Amino acid sequence: MQFCDCNLISQTEILDPAVIGTLNVLRSCKKNPELRRVVLTSSSSTIRAREYIDPTLLLDQSSWSSMELCERLKLWYVMAKVSAKKAAWEFAKENNIKLVTVLPSFIIGVFHVTWI
Repeated sequence: MQFCDCNLISQTEILDPAVIGTLNVLRSCKKNPELRRVVLTSSSSTIRAREYIDPTLLLDQSSWSSMELCERLKLWYVMAKVSAKKAAWEFAKENNIKLVTVLPSFIIGVFHVTWI
């Protein structure tokens, strides 16, 4: 079995599709006149990648992963999730959409990717 060499994955191969895809879904949702709320399933990685972790710190909607740390460590998946989530919040605010984000920390299921 061949595993991913994440150094070979470019930033734009992950970041751009994540943001563009998220915004495309929100634009489609906006077209529905009956829309009450959008629930975005993201990842707990959007709040956990930090230089210094204080175990007593409560993580909430103001908590974000460090983009600088992610870039330095080439955590493109985390950067993509953070970028998409921030873009979603901005779009929702600009378009008066009630947005809820869910940040699962562990998901069990089949892992479908083409590069494994």
